[in-house]
Amino acid sequence: MQKKFNEYAPNALIVTYACVKLWHTLTSELVKIVPKDKSNPYRVWVDAMHSNGATAREQATLIDKHYGFDRETALSMFRIAMQHEIDYFNYGGEIKNTKRAVHAYDYT
Repeated sequence: MQKKFNEYAPNALIVTYACVKLWHTLTSELVKIVPKDKSNPYRVWVDAMHSNGATAREQATLIDKHYGFDRETALSMFRIAMQHEIDYFNYGGEIKNTKRAVHAYDYT
C-alpha cells in the first residue's frame, strides 16, 4: 500500500490528536464493559488502545503552538483517518485491499 502525505503539518497534527483523543475516550468506556478474557479479541484491542491520555495531552500542547491550519481540511483528514481505524477494527486488524482502504492514507 503506497502512502502519500503532502499536507500542512498543523492540519496533520489536529487529525492525530483527534484520533488519539477519540480512541482514548472510547476505550475508557469499553474497558468497563468488555469481559476481561484475554482470548476475547475485543478485550485485546481495548487493552492495546487504552492509555492514560498522556499522548493526547502532549499532542494538544503541540497544537496550541500552531496557528493557521485549515479547519475544513483538518476535519476532512480526520474523517478519513477515523474511517480507516473503523475499517481496521472491523476487519480484525487487516485492511482488505479495497478502494477505501487504499485512499485512507491518501491525504493529497
